[in-house]
Amino acid sequence: MEAALGYFLKIGAEKLALVVGETKVLLDGERNNVRARDTNLSNMVADSMRWKTGADIALMNGGGVRASIQPGPISYRDILTVMPFGNTLYVMEVTGEEIQKLLDFVVTIPEGKGGWPHFSNLTFAAKDGKGVDAKVGGEPLDPKKSYKMVTINYLAMGGDGYEVFKDAVARGGYDTGFVDAAAFQEFLADQKVIESWDDSQRYVR
Repeated sequence: MEAALGYFLKIGAEKLALVVGETKVLLDGERNNVRARDTNLSNMVADSMRWKTGADIALMNGGGVRASIQPGPISYRDILTVMPFGNTLYVMEVTGEEIQKLLDFVVTIPEGKGGWPHFSNLTFAAKDGKGVDAKVGGEPLDPKKSYKMVTINYLAMGGDGYEVFKDAVARGGYDTGFVDAAAFQEFLADQKVIESWDDSQRYVR
């Protein structure tokens, strides 16, 4: 039994040490930053979710990004340090009107809270307690259009106060079963070397 346990522990250690990519720059996942603004790492995580699922829009929360990645080789251990919870990617169809309600909610989230939003392929600003000037892929948000959105199961099920998803979930949202960290690993392997990444503010306050 001890020999078998040792074997599986070794396999686990080897997987954790597996290098899946490389970054030339610091990927910023510091708590105080990802719970107050967009960073290159939070943007990259959201981008990886959209890449994995082919969604129009992706949403990740700042509380789901737990650490930075230093320049150099990126191991699976590094990825699990950033995304340790085993959340899965959840896909749903949402209308532009529902996205507007989502944006009106997220602008009420104070800095420092885990629910702080990070989007891929969606930009907007906060004004007078509302989300304004929303664009998807550079085009104005259409209230009547249906968009494919991916987030993590934790948020889809109402975590961090995201009750706005309940109607879309009830209409036929589904859990892909893709673990967020594994999807990020695949994304990094596809990118091979990160020379830099977008750290622009997709959410402007």
